[in-house]
Amino acid sequence: MGQGKFGIMNIGRNAPCPCGSGKKYKQCCASEQKKWAATPVRKTQSLSVEQMFQHAAQEFSSGRLAAAEALCRQALQRQPRNAALLNLLGMVEYQNGRHDKAILLMEQAIRLVPENAFFHSNLGNVLQRLQRFDEAEQHFRRATALRPDIAEFQYNLGNTLQYRGEDRAAMECHRRALELKPEYANAHCNLSMLLRAAGDLAAGWAHNAYRFQREISPILMRPFPHPFWQGEPLTGKTLLVWGEQGVGDEILFASVLPDVIRAAKRVI
Repeated sequence: MGQGKFGIMNIGRNAPCPCGSGKKYKQCCASEQKKWAATPVRKTQSLSVEQMFQHAAQEFSSGRLAAAEALCRQALQRQPRNAALLNLLGMVEYQNGRHDKAILLMEQAIRLVPENAFFHSNLGNVLQRLQRFDEAEQHFRRATALRPDIAEFQYNLGNTLQYRGEDRAAMECHRRALELKPEYANAHCNLSMLLRAAGDLAAGWAHNAYRFQREISPILMRPFPHPFWQGEPLTGKTLLVWGEQGVGDEILFASVLPDVIRAAKRVI
């Protein structure tokens, strides 16, 4: 559930672009970033509003918030009711810590284009980060109603329900996300935590295998050349045990070390 450059969450290349276009990120602002990176900076007066928006999105995604804000504001002077620009400026304001202004801008974008599911999802992410979970849920539910085919929206709703302690409902959201996007590692990891907390350890550990692939705070996969232990008998074998997460997790799972020491010929 980490925070990324573009708005609130890190963006996978195949995820919906948070600008609200409805395209995949790699086909929208990510491709525009490459175009702008290879193009000399031009005076903004010579750019169309759409070009200014794409340039602002590139600056924002690269972490250059001041430049992104300036471009958004200049473009809005020409088109003050441009919902995409208001949405993007709202994300800039959030990253700058001006949360109230961010929410007002994003709400304004939604009033102009109330059927844009991406705007609802972006505002939901802001509200979730501010722990305003009831409001976040409303916008995530609106996003999923408008675009039930977007796995990320189901995942976002599941996160908010998970924060609120509604674990069973959160599981269903993550399962729906995985129906839409079976290799969605973030959803696998969150579902894993919920299943293990509910006592379904077998299913929980199966989903936890995706922790090395998630886009948000991935666990570093160490490049050991040896095969992973899959639970087969350890008689006569050597097992290498390595820590992959925080100290708390390592202390917790150290409790199983006596069992593997007894089962294996050697434990490193």
